[in-house]
Amino acid sequence: MQQQISRALRDCSDIGAAMKERVKQTAMEMGYVPNRIAGFLRSKRSNIIAVAITSLTNPFLAICMDHCTDYMGEKGYRPLISIMREELDVARNAAVRAARRTHSARI
Repeated sequence: MQQQISRALRDCSDIGAAMKERVKQTAMEMGYVPNRIAGFLRSKRSNIIAVAITSLTNPFLAICMDHCTDYMGEKGYRPLISIMREELDVARNAAVRAARRTHSARI
């Protein structure tokens, strides 16, 4: 039964529309909030894009980040922004370390 409820909440096609509606209504009434970490583990995707920039005070970078975060949001991704004030080599090493984590992409 627990798996069926999970599948209904994820809108799987093998669960009937009436069952999905009942499950979603009950979940809403109970204040259910999906656990994103569990979803990441299940799908092996976080939809997080790691972004390393040198400054948010640079107007060009700030405008770029504003547009990038809007675009990422439209595509279902969320940015994880790191401000790298160190030298470029240090920033590259940090990007390599970040690549080993659970984000979907890096910039």
